[in-house]
Amino acid sequence: MNISQNPGEEDSTILTPSQSNSHEAIYVFCYAHFHSSKHPPNHRPPATQLPPTQKDIHPPNILRVHVRTEQQPPEVQISKHLNAIQNSQAGKNYVRLVIDSCDVFGPHGVHLCLLYQPAGIDIRDYTRCLEGDALPARVIHTDIQPNNILLGIDDISILASMEKDEFADPAPRKPLAGRTIYATRAMPLTGGQPILADLGEARLTDGRRQTVPIMPSVYRAPEVTLGLAWDEKVDIWALGQTAWTLFEQGHLFQNRDLEDDTDHAVRFAEMISLMGAPPVEFLRRSGEGCKRRGSAAILEQSLESQEAQLKGNEKMLFLRFLRNKL
Repeated sequence: MNISQNPGEEDSTILTPSQSNSHEAIYVFCYAHFHSSKHPPNHRPPATQLPPTQKDIHPPNILRVHVRTEQQPPEVQISKHLNAIQNSQAGKNYVRLVIDSCDVFGPHGVHLCLLYQPAGIDIRDYTRCLEGDALPARVIHTDIQPNNILLGIDDISILASMEKDEFADPAPRKPLAGRTIYATRAMPLTGGQPILADLGEARLTDGRRQTVPIMPSVYRAPEVTLGLAWDEKVDIWALGQTAWTLFEQGHLFQNRDLEDDTDHAVRFAEMISLMGAPPVEFLRRSGEGCKRRGSAAILEQSLESQEAQLKGNEKMLFLRFLRNKL
């Protein structure tokens, strides 16, 4: 990976901080590199040389720099695993994988840097601009939600426009001792295919169920809530809830922390009121777990009563899809 640190060199690097839902602060750099087979990467062509053609321009990529962390995120390992087998996978273009990685040594420690293909805004932000299956190959994403589904970029010229705008009108910034905080520059709307991103919480599985806590509370699968063993089905559950969130512009369940027995009881009361009693197999697996989670009133409601966007056959098909996932 060729990362220029000299502003006078041919490469250009623009700092554009990105908001992140993880516990780590993450900064994103827009990295554009012009490459010609006739010249080394750091060669500056004479002023009389014609501009590079589209064939000479290496597509820009995105560099994500992690803050210091004792536990390295698994994205590099997951990406290598998927890249090794994805030639036979039809969905390989819809998962955002790490292209390359390196370590940067800063005054306070080592920072992991990950290089990705550029992508647009996430699906949640996209829906705000409008008017009015699990991963293959034994990988469990564990964090499927609208914020982790990005719009692809089908016209990379918008990145050059963003670069030009940054030079002409730099984003606001706040210099501090040893670092600078930059305001986020908004991404323009793009029309590419959606991409599933952020493998930071993904798990490689050998077929055995796992029990470690996963998933944001509002999308958490019932087996995870009860501390039971879970598998790739948690991604199917999250997909169903993501579909509801995007289509109904709101969460299926209350967005509350699931910290104690009362929180768990309220969540399961919501599930029962909307979808009916749990399957017998789930009750068998949970054992005494459900009886130890307190009590909460079961409201008079259903998926039919809560769904407000569709009517007739379209509503029936959407709810059938949802019940299949949940």
